[in-house]
Amino acid sequence: MLIPKSESLDQINGATMILPNTAIIPMIETAVGLDKLKEIANSNQVIHLALGNLDLQADLGLVCDRQETELQTARYQIILASRLAQIAPPIDGVTPSTEDIERITDDAERAKRMGFGGKLCIHPKQVKIVSKAFTPTDEELAWAKPGH
Repeated sequence: MLIPKSESLDQINGATMILPNTAIIPMIETAVGLDKLKEIANSNQVIHLALGNLDLQADLGLVCDRQETELQTARYQIILASRLAQIAPPIDGVTPSTEDIERITDDAERAKRMGFGGKLCIHPKQVKIVSKAFTPTDEELAWAKPGH
C-alpha cells in the first residue's frame, strides 16, 4: 500500500496496525518526510520508499529545471536510506508529461542509473517506456550470471 505524505514512524505504524501483513510503500513528499527517512525506511512492513517529486518540489519551494537537478540530493538520500535499511530499491517519482517521450525516457534512465528500482507513472502511455528503461540489458544479464 502506498502511503502519501509519509512523515513519521507513528504514521507508518498506524497504517500497519490497521493493515497487518500488508506491504507498505511510504511516499516521501515533504521536507519533514525527507528529514525522517531513516525511521520511515526502517519501519515494519516497509518494502520500498517512493519519491513524490512534484509535491516535494512544492513543499520546498523549488522551481526545478527539466532534469529536476534541484532534487538530486533528495533522490540520493532516498536511495541511501533504502540501502541502509536493507529494503528494496526505491521508486522514483513521476514525469508530469505524458506526450514527451524523450523526457519520460530520460527520467526513467536517470532513475535506473541512480539506483532506483522503478518509476511511478501517471498515464498508461508511460508504462512501456518506463518498463523498457528498467528491463535489464543483455550485458547486465550476462554480468549477473554465476561465474562472471
